[in-house]
Amino acid sequence: MRLFAVIVTEDTEVPETQTLDGLDKARVKMERLEQAVEDSYRDIQQSLQAHPVLSWQAVFLAPEYYFSKQREVSDRFFSQNIKQWVLHRLVALGKKFPKFLIIPGTVLWTKKAYNTTKTVTPTGMDIEKHTVNAGRVAKAKTRIQNAAPFGTETKEKGWAYQNNSSFTSTPEKMLDKADLMETRIAQNVAYVCLGDQVIKYHKVGNYKEVHGEQGNIVFVPGNIVGRFSVGGVKYGLEICMDHALGVLESTINSPTDKVHIALIVSSYVSNKGSTNAAVTLHSSTMQQQMYIDNDTNNATTTGTAPVRFEGGGTGRLAMGLTHNPIKKANYTIWVIDLDDNKLGIANASTYKLGGTNLSSIGDKYFQ
Repeated sequence: MRLFAVIVTEDTEVPETQTLDGLDKARVKMERLEQAVEDSYRDIQQSLQAHPVLSWQAVFLAPEYYFSKQREVSDRFFSQNIKQWVLHRLVALGKKFPKFLIIPGTVLWTKKAYNTTKTVTPTGMDIEKHTVNAGRVAKAKTRIQNAAPFGTETKEKGWAYQNNSSFTSTPEKMLDKADLMETRIAQNVAYVCLGDQVIKYHKVGNYKEVHGEQGNIVFVPGNIVGRFSVGGVKYGLEICMDHALGVLESTINSPTDKVHIALIVSSYVSNKGSTNAAVTLHSSTMQQQMYIDNDTNNATTTGTAPVRFEGGGTGRLAMGLTHNPIKKANYTIWVIDLDDNKLGIANASTYKLGGTNLSSIGDKYFQ
């Protein structure tokens, strides 16, 4: 099987978006994404015309925080309404390119942990009343609790942040008092788009996700491993800290548990050497760089290599092409050949998502 890996490596706070906020920020980033997907898919089709193969798949990978509000001023999270706008556009993009697995980095967004009702007094005064959203709070607590077995400490500072101050409360207290504190629930989500299917993977690990954030806010992690398949090809997805914690690795108990293709989207995380996949694809905000380790005085790298091969020669860069990788201004395409027989890959040309416990987004986005 031939794999086309389109990898974006860029600082997600690109100059033309740094001063933008809200929908303006989301719109500009979406337009950049849509253009890169369209251009790279055209490049893939040209490669296939010049070098036909029996079966192929293509994946588009952008870095963590690709859709974030204003990270440099500790105002990282879009509102739920803007997240919904982003999802509608992602659904349309997936339908336009039904054979392209698109993972547009992550989307940072929040929702309220409380309900609001408004009434008007006989004298015409508006009265706003808050009540705890019991369903959301219960679900948030369960997800926080169930993330602990993956090695993420949910009691440490940084899971809940109060009023942009140095005081950090526990997530449970802030959720229980959501009505009084106007607590928001923070999400860091990678959406996986293929044709008319979209599933969502919530980041499990926490690395200062809400540290210094404005208002009262609680980071709620995921607790489901990012496994899925496209036809007979098995993928595993991790977001930054998840890879450092070994979230996917924790579910590798036998050779049949291994995935064919591991995916990492990160701000920065060192790519650990592993035999859990034939090839690992990594989209980071940081290009791989060489530096001198102060402790050992040895030259090493940042570990953000976009492509890493494992598994004893089951995958390699495709040979006989004029250019491999194909380097463009906004992305790089790596053309990779995987050994179907050694990896037990079948039905690679079946472009349907399956083999996952990850939930789908709501039907409302497809209407």
